[in-house]
Amino acid sequence: MAVPDRPAHDTERSLLLEATRITARDAFIGMAAGTRAEIGVAVAFRLWRGVEQPSCRLALTLRGWPAAPHGRTAGQAARGGMTDARA
Repeated sequence: MAVPDRPAHDTERSLLLEATRITARDAFIGMAAGTRAEIGVAVAFRLWRGVEQPSCRLALTLRGWPAAPHGRTAGQAARGGMTDARA
């Protein structure tokens, strides 16, 4: 059995490591930005009553909006049916 070329694996490994670093950096930036926005909204809710009322109405409206049409995922809708026992 032939042994794979070691430098080729090192190149692939370094590409995967670089992609992992980029993904981890982007995830951290997104988490930090989301946390900062969440804290800002929470402070606004607490300080100004005028922010709370419209925001709660919007949150309730969005909560009632279905994420997938008729309870189906996008893949199920594309196949024309449901794949679980509820079908």
